Amino acid sequence: MGEGWTVLKIRGIPLRIHPTWFVILVMATLAFQQHYTQALEPAPAVPLRWGLALLTALLLFVSVLLHELGHSLVALSQGVKVRSITLFLLGGVASVERECSTAR
Repeated sequence: MGEGWTVLKIRGIPLRIHPTWFVILVMATLAFQQHYTQALEPAPAVPLRWGLALLTALLLFVSVLLHELGHSLVALSQGVKVRSITLFLLGGVASVERECSTAR
């Protein structure tokens, strides 16, 4: 998972965005927009539906980021170096130097 762009650092851990992340962002936004069109009565204006859909998709990836950050913070507390967190098509991955010696 070395490809992509570093967008920021969280506690010294680079957060990377892989190019495939944009594919799933678009797909999730499309799916949420269709859902909001069908589920909300009366359907909100088109720009509002798209805005809500994009916000929902971004919040989904914020939850993935928080999940991976949790793994990373535990690794740091165990003395394991975290190379990066990468968001990509299938979710996210925390790249660590080695596995923790014990599961706590």
